[in-house]
Amino acid sequence: MACNATRIELSNSAVTTLTVTLTSDPGDGTTVLLIVDGLAITTSGTTSSGSATLTPIGAVTADTNSIWDAIIQVGTNRPAVAEVLITETNTAQSLGITITDSQVTYCAALAGGGGIEEAPEDGTTYGRQDAGWVQIPSPVVSSLDLTDTPSSYGTAGEVLALNSGATAFEFVANVASGSAAYTGGTVAEGSITDVIALTDTQYTNLTGGPDPTTLYVITDGTTSIDDLDDVSISGGVSNDAFLMYQGTNWHDRTPAQARTALGISSFGASLIDDADASAARTTLGLANVKTDSYVGHIEAPTDTTYYIDAATVINKTVTELYLKWTNDLSNAGTLVLSVAGSTVDTVDLSSASNPYTSSALSTLATSGDEIKITLTSVADVSDLRFVVEYTQ
Repeated sequence: MACNATRIELSNSAVTTLTVTLTSDPGDGTTVLLIVDGLAITTSGTTSSGSATLTPIGAVTADTNSIWDAIIQVGTNRPAVAEVLITETNTAQSLGITITDSQVTYCAALAGGGGIEEAPEDGTTYGRQDAGWVQIPSPVVSSLDLTDTPSSYGTAGEVLALNSGATAFEFVANVASGSAAYTGGTVAEGSITDVIALTDTQYTNLTGGPDPTTLYVITDGTTSIDDLDDVSISGGVSNDAFLMYQGTNWHDRTPAQARTALGISSFGASLIDDADASAARTTLGLANVKTDSYVGHIEAPTDTTYYIDAATVINKTVTELYLKWTNDLSNAGTLVLSVAGSTVDTVDLSSASNPYTSSALSTLATSGDEIKITLTSVADVSDLRFVVEYTQ
């Protein structure tokens, strides 16, 4: 048998059920088998009165319009070569296949699926939406066709603007030089989000027309801030001057004057300009808020870890380590001071000066950190005294 040019369609979005009709009845109970190796599909059914319904095939994992080789076999007869076409149906489909002694014929859909039905033939343009055909409106060719614009054009020079109710557009007179678009009253809070000064030419040539949320100030192109009636600018104004409101007018003020007007004292100003917390503490006379120390005496040191602080309560900075000990032999071992597991200082008790004072240290122990001393090979050491200084 051979397969004709029409392909068996399987859906990649819904279930497909195939019913096979045999023109030569092989007898009830004969197995009809469909195999698509490339898609790992094997489905079968048994004949009854010359037809067989194969086990439904779930949505196939394959690209739409891809084509796959298949075979159909009736009983123990030689398999027939066929082709499978992947389609997107969105709904379940039932398809019919007819097998004669010489060929396999793919027939029309029996129920459901089978692709997408044609749109109505009534001269209207349709598109697909929610698994159905919907009418596509004719394109708008004029602003007069819009429902929220005037039905006729205004006079020359008028502009299209949003109406007072913010429900539609209307044609209004353009703002010409020497006139104003707003002549008084109250502007609703939040309705204006920007203020722009433009010349009359710039305003006339605005791309897209005026923005209803912008207040446009029309100038002759030479107006400066000190031309305004309520702004007083003194002569010789330097850079970084401030503009401050004085009840009825705006006046320029130097930084010192602005600071005084804001109630900031000279001392407060000297604190504000400090670069960091350390500089601020110096200004406040608190360069070292508190200096304190951990002090201990270990009469018979052993090779172990001694916790000086198991968990610091507040941040502190370790600044110095002082040691004094008795060493009966030359091999006195090693002492390591650490903060949060990181080494701060290592002292060889065999060669270090006794007593020992570290160089300046600056290791921060944040809240919750451990501060500890670890001793190694100190069997010959006794009466170990230590002082760990810190600031906080």
